[in-house]
Amino acid sequence: MNTSTWTGATSDNSSIALEVWGHSVNTAPTVANAIPDQSAPPGEALSYAFPANTFADADGDTLTYTATKSDDSALPSWLTFTAATRTFSGTPLTADLGTLSVKVTASDGTATVSDTFDIDVTTSITLISNTGKTGFPTPIGFNDTNTAFTTGSHAEGYVLKRVDLVARKVSNQAFSVTVREGSASGTSLGTLTNPTLSGSLAIAQFTAPGTGFLLKPSTTYFVVLDGDGARVSVTADDAEDSGGAAGWSIANEGLMGGGSNTGSSIRMAVVGYASPSKLVSNTGQAQSGAVFIEFDRAQAFTTGTNTTGYTLTDVDIQMNSGTGMEPTYTVTVRSDSSGAPGASLGTLTRQGSVPTAGGAVRFNASTPIDLSRSTKYWLEVDVAANPSSTWRIWKTASNTEVTATGWSIADSHIARTMSSTSWASPAEDTDSLMIAVRGFGKNNAPTVANPIPNQTASQGSAFSYAFPANTFADADTGDTRLYRYIIHI
Repeated sequence: MNTSTWTGATSDNSSIALEVWGHSVNTAPTVANAIPDQSAPPGEALSYAFPANTFADADGDTLTYTATKSDDSALPSWLTFTAATRTFSGTPLTADLGTLSVKVTASDGTATVSDTFDIDVTTSITLISNTGKTGFPTPIGFNDTNTAFTTGSHAEGYVLKRVDLVARKVSNQAFSVTVREGSASGTSLGTLTNPTLSGSLAIAQFTAPGTGFLLKPSTTYFVVLDGDGARVSVTADDAEDSGGAAGWSIANEGLMGGGSNTGSSIRMAVVGYASPSKLVSNTGQAQSGAVFIEFDRAQAFTTGTNTTGYTLTDVDIQMNSGTGMEPTYTVTVRSDSSGAPGASLGTLTRQGSVPTAGGAVRFNASTPIDLSRSTKYWLEVDVAANPSSTWRIWKTASNTEVTATGWSIADSHIARTMSSTSWASPAEDTDSLMIAVRGFGKNNAPTVANPIPNQTASQGSAFSYAFPANTFADADTGDTRLYRYIIHI
């Protein structure tokens, strides 16, 4: 409330005092810094707090926040917003793939302003990047140039889908980009597929073949450029762009052929995702030998007790390559039909090559596979051509697994001759095939554990009641609950 007093004179020399009463005009809050878009892989927890300086208020009023979808409808069940800390949290599932537009509204008690940002639920995110840093005016040649990056500590490792480079074309000569482990001349994970480059510097996406390259946790890899047909931008800035995955980094310098230091890093981004957790695995057990990929093989597993079931994203199979032509085979997940593989629920695609010395080979479900709780399924390897007595799948005599609650792997596997329809115990032995099933449990809705008792309030008397913390329960460990109330009169 403001007042203003005015004193004047009349024609008869008497004075009049006027006092004006009023309020300051409210200034609506404004958007000072737009909220950046976010990415969230399915099955991975998202936690994002927008900065305190996102909104401004010229009057210095305290702002309160609400969040909805951009069309003003409620946020999806997987996403919660805690206004006090400006934090969005939750775990999207495969069914949530796509772009979610979120509107954040700030209010000073009288006026409001809103900002909208997107949450992209995708299997791939930018794990680390420095493409936002300033590059030198003149790009350098591709030939024998490399820069290292180091992965984070996620125990299950990562999948690299592509590498983005700030590059341009200079001639029709060939050029290539490979990813190598340990050093610029280390073991190659494979060659990336070249995009069509323009004559001007721009971000170009070099994609990994198939379903991507497997990356180990806390391991250094090198992006190695070769050929004379392109140029790449470099930066002397040692910092990475904000928003990278925890623990990831890009080396502060690049190297030329022969190991000479350029003093500058290639401007690049590594795009991919953290490998899903193992739901059940016996790959850490002792190997008891191997079986040849000359017969069809099938290994049963049983899902856990999560009420709403599970989503299978990947399967690891312990294998080694042999001599001669590689067998042609298909890997599928199947339902159970009277103790044998039944209908196919989805086909898995191999990532990378089969190591000669043996190891875990990742097979990815391009479309994630839904699994019911407490149900038996089969992992089937079906040989179509070129059966081999040197390419092998490892097995274990151990009946011990590392599992999520209720999961198990059968203590034996079954086999059949190529093109046969009859499954039986294999002649050599029945030890379990060494596999790991990856994915995540589907979300369980919260439940009422203890109903809120009716309360009594007296007219004219203050009323205060807090319902107990154990009123509601959630089977999903770590979920944050958001409470809303509606008053019925």
